[in-house]
Amino acid sequence: AYAKAEALREKISTYAFQEGDIKINVTASFGVAAYNHDDTLDEVIKKSDVNLYRAKEKGRNRVC
Repeated sequence: AYAKAEALREKISTYAFQEGDIKINVTASFGVAAYNHDDTLDEVIKKSDVNLYRAKEKGRNRVC
């Protein structure tokens, strides 16, 4: 999951988005979490959310 998120993050940050004559730089941050056998769906989502905010706190445009 981490590798897929990192590949998507890289594609987004290097893609040439354009609106008319205006070039737009876009970045993305992702939070990734592993599912443990006894985790509930809410717990996995919470772990992903915590990692997303960690990525943003570390400067954005990253995967945590």
